[in-house]
Amino acid sequence: MSVKLVFQERPNMGAVYWRVFTKRGNKLHAGEALPETTADWKGSPVEASRLAAYCAVCGFSADAGVPVTYPYIMAAPLHFAMLSDPGFPLAPMGGIHARNSILQHRQVRPDEALDIHCWVGEGRPVKAGLEFDVNTRIEAGGSVVWECASGYIVRGRFGEPQEGAPKLRFSALESANFEAGWKVAASTGRRYAKITGDYNPIHLHWAFGKLFGFPRDIIHGMWSLAKCASTLPALPADKPQRLDVAFKGPVLMGSSVSLKAATEGDSRLFEVYSGKNPKPVMQGQYRTAEAGETL
Repeated sequence: MSVKLVFQERPNMGAVYWRVFTKRGNKLHAGEALPETTADWKGSPVEASRLAAYCAVCGFSADAGVPVTYPYIMAAPLHFAMLSDPGFPLAPMGGIHARNSILQHRQVRPDEALDIHCWVGEGRPVKAGLEFDVNTRIEAGGSVVWECASGYIVRGRFGEPQEGAPKLRFSALESANFEAGWKVAASTGRRYAKITGDYNPIHLHWAFGKLFGFPRDIIHGMWSLAKCASTLPALPADKPQRLDVAFKGPVLMGSSVSLKAATEGDSRLFEVYSGKNPKPVMQGQYRTAEAGETL
């Protein structure tokens, strides 16, 4: 059985999230492969009002064009639609977004219509559960302009643990030459959710955060990544860019956050710290990509 979704417009996120919240249990048995699962949306517009609101909440300049992280929120509704579909055997609630890699071949223009293709990669039983990638390829005028691989883990027993995907490993940040900080305002989760459609309740109210084992509500990981991209010294806009991140822990709503980076040439190796946690909650690298580079 396969799941093949085709959209003519942005998915109805109310219906999608109803399925996300009500879908229960993992129906994938040990040794079974994930079904072929795809979603397509051709001619997706870059909505000016949504782009402006995104730049405002994430800290990008209003005249920066389409930020490197913005195409993710265009594709995310398709991700949720795939994972919540009755034909997909895993329940998305409780899944962990562990890592993310973005490869921008060129900056998307605000006036472009984009063809978005998403698919779920192979499942890999690991000690924590089942690991898989949700992949995105975005084309404009027949050429690939942006790609992304989002690594997820769903807890449970899915067979004998195997070697997972190669982990994102970053050199130790021994000497930072760039530092910045911000406080995550209590309204940030709701503002970001309104723009992106990501209404996971752990981002919206302290009570839901506690219900899922956190001290309070936590901010979306992709908001934190966008905030890093908007804060770090800018990379040349006319060159391909790559942004990799490993999510190590939560960023609590209302917390003070510090960003430390080692910047050299067209590379920014960075770590993010939240509140009094002495360990980084995010580690990543933002750099100019090599010609012909792939994810």
